[in-house]
Amino acid sequence: MDRSVLNGYMVEVKKQDEAAFEGLFDACKKEVFGFLYVYTKNVKDTKSLLRKTFVKLRETAQKQQDGTDAFTFILKTAHAVAIEYLKRKIGDGTEKAEVDADKETVKKGADEKPSVYDILNNNFEDTDRQILLLKGAYGYRNKEVAGILNIPVATVPWKYNNEIKSFKDMLVEAGYEGFDIESLFIAENAKTEIKLFKDITKTPIQQPANTSPEKTSKKNFFTNVQFISAAGCLALALLLLLIGNL
Repeated sequence: MDRSVLNGYMVEVKKQDEAAFEGLFDACKKEVFGFLYVYTKNVKDTKSLLRKTFVKLRETAQKQQDGTDAFTFILKTAHAVAIEYLKRKIGDGTEKAEVDADKETVKKGADEKPSVYDILNNNFEDTDRQILLLKGAYGYRNKEVAGILNIPVATVPWKYNNEIKSFKDMLVEAGYEGFDIESLFIAENAKTEIKLFKDITKTPIQQPANTSPEKTSKKNFFTNVQFISAAGCLALALLLLLIGNL
């Protein structure tokens, strides 16, 4: 995933370019899916949240500041969607419910090793999983992770340093050798098959702010600097003329 490509797509999405939105979705859907999976622990709910994330992205595209990292904005959107999901689960009492045996999960590799996501999900608490993924797989710095997850910056290195060795040990025990964590997640994400959800485009992309020079000049005609200066000069000339006639 090339973040500079995502940034380019986001610029065009903010101009309501549907082709750019589809390109944006295809370019980062697997990584966003993986990020959401550490919240839900099952594929069915993850796909639902993925759809909601990109619907919300269409509704809030203009809030992404020009020149900032588009992927960070997307993950912050995904995090907000996931938090709403977790609050609903707590509300209906299902947050501790076990995934059904027949429920779809991330596919194992041909060698039958457990997926890196399942190792992460089955052995670490919520925030620990998210930090391990964002720092280990996506390469975010402590401040960036804290911004995405809305947690204190100091929490990030503390939790990461406490858990990263255990995670690596678990990967070795599961049969992964000679690895770097980022490559493992890239390989795992590559197995995910996701198409653009057909109903996403029913939600319009948020319109850019109206900055038309013509409309702005008409609206502010009587308050702009040029008008005030001209009015001041005219008033002074009239005053001098009156004084001269006295």
